[in-house]
Amino acid sequence: MKPVRFTRHAFLKTIERLTLGREEIASIIDRELTIPIGYERGTNRIHLLFYSIKDKLCFVIIFDDKTREVVTVLPADYHHRWVIDTRLKEKAREIVVAGKKFEVSPAFAKMIRRREKRENKKALP
Repeated sequence: MKPVRFTRHAFLKTIERLTLGREEIASIIDRELTIPIGYERGTNRIHLLFYSIKDKLCFVIIFDDKTREVVTVLPADYHHRWVIDTRLKEKAREIVVAGKKFEVSPAFAKMIRRREKRENKKALP
């Protein structure tokens, strides 16, 4: 598996917005201690909700699943495309505290598989 990398923008926003370092965020991603909450159509970018114990806040990582690159990190309340339910934020906290990965629902897994099939078909000559 490729190591998690950070864009320059993500690096700067991580320093600005979090107490956690890049290595800790990469570990959270690698250990799957995040909750996938969406993706950007036509890209490999997924939105991952996670809880920072040091900051006592939830954040959203915009992550390119193909290149394994963190594009940016946003406070969960800053994430303006939708409102993140308080119960989901609490679940993100529980996942990090327990150190157990989030089990993706079958419906979400099916949606991701369909998206990947569409993207793979586009890539074929």
